[in-house]
Amino acid sequence: MSSKTKWIVGVVVIVVAGVLLWKGGILGGVTPASQSGTAANATAPAGESGLSNPVLIGDVAVIDAQIKVATKNMTSLSRTLSAANLAGAAAQMQVLVELENTLAVKLQSRVASAGTAEAALKAVLGDMTRTTSNASSQITAAANNSATATATDVAALQQARAQLQTALGYIQTARKNAGTIVQAVVSIPSASR
Repeated sequence: MSSKTKWIVGVVVIVVAGVLLWKGGILGGVTPASQSGTAANATAPAGESGLSNPVLIGDVAVIDAQIKVATKNMTSLSRTLSAANLAGAAAQMQVLVELENTLAVKLQSRVASAGTAEAALKAVLGDMTRTTSNASSQITAAANNSATATATDVAALQQARAQLQTALGYIQTARKNAGTIVQAVVSIPSASR
């Protein structure tokens, strides 16, 4: 295995471990009971401490960091195209899709309590969900193409790279939608919710 492939596999392992820790509550997915009454959670609806403004903003920051990694991976793929590199990039992008899906679930709850902005934010959330689903479909197709391609099947490898590039575009669009929603729900005074 080349050092580049080892690096990609290492990044994917770290990202997956981070997501698991995050979903398990260790990295902010769940607020500890000792902090349930803190000011950080005062802006979230009752019983929804994992939906506090700092948590939502942190979730978006994690997605931003992962998008930067995915963008670098795509740049790297333009120089060294191989099935192993494509698989690593696809796995990393699938983690991004999972992060965006998790954020969409959180945002759905906050959008439901957005008052007069609810209808507009639901439309943006729907678009976010659709583009994330489109990204997932492109990633699956790219993974299938790279898994069946041989080292000499350059056309299949290029097609898989193009599908990943399309997926990254969808992921970036979903991130913009998430930013719009987070910005809106963070600016809603807690009395309006």
